[in-house]
Amino acid sequence: EAGHIYLFRCWENGVPVHFEVLRYDPANPAGGAFAAQRAAAIAAAQLPLPDPQVGTNPGDGNPALVGLPTWLWVDGYGPIQASATLGGVTATVTATPTGVTFDTGDGGSVSCADGGTPYDPAMPAESQASDCVHTWTERSTVDDPAGTRSLRAQIDYEITWSATNGQSGTLDTQTRSSLTPVQIVEAQALLR
Repeated sequence: EAGHIYLFRCWENGVPVHFEVLRYDPANPAGGAFAAQRAAAIAAAQLPLPDPQVGTNPGDGNPALVGLPTWLWVDGYGPIQASATLGGVTATVTATPTGVTFDTGDGGSVSCADGGTPYDPAMPAESQASDCVHTWTERSTVDDPAGTRSLRAQIDYEITWSATNGQSGTLDTQTRSSLTPVQIVEAQALLR
């Protein structure tokens, strides 16, 4: 009933973790109850999690070579944030990537904790290194779609939130993936 005061309590594993006292208002039945959690849900729905943008070396339309390590990475790899305000409480949601996994289309898989290292063509090759590489052992064939292999990249994001009222929590893990066609060719050497 309008004007009555209510006590909301939340328990986790038998331990009280949250209390709120609210005066009931028919125009805003939930009042400020769980404003932080609701603001976090709104911010999470607005979180711009893009599909992975894969980079390779060789890249720029150049084919990968059988037997030569190909660098793999994801552009723009890093935490992403969004915020929302509800009932005077602002919640900020942060999606933190936990790694990227590349399915290389030949039965192989490469997992990289840091998203991979972009190759810099302006630097000498011997001064660069990456632990996110794959070496194809067979060329792509006309039996492969468009004569290419599909390189699938998947990023898993841990989602956390914190609010201006001191509350914080976690939300469900989110996953994004993309497919990148890669042509793999053999380089032939002729001896005379």
